[in-house]
Amino acid sequence: MATAPREYLRFAWPTTTPVRALREIGVPVGLATDGAASSGSLDVWESMALTSLIQKSAVGDPRWLTSRQALHHGTLHRAHGRWDSASGSAA
Repeated sequence: MATAPREYLRFAWPTTTPVRALREIGVPVGLATDGAASSGSLDVWESMALTSLIQKSAVGDPRWLTSRQALHHGTLHRAHGRWDSASGSAA
């Protein structure tokens, strides 16, 4: 699972990825940028900062999703793809 916080803001979506709820049930949530074509940015650092701020607001807890936790989501919980060595492409 991945969340693209800039897209939530850009398109004024009323909800966001429930990172805390997903984390509590053991679902890793990585961060995404959604591509330069739709968001105008590929900045993962911005994605981490926005995720931290949006999640604080979404759950009503200013202590939730610290910078350290956001860094963890942006690095260790990244999306894992599958590499097909026969075709030489990602799936």
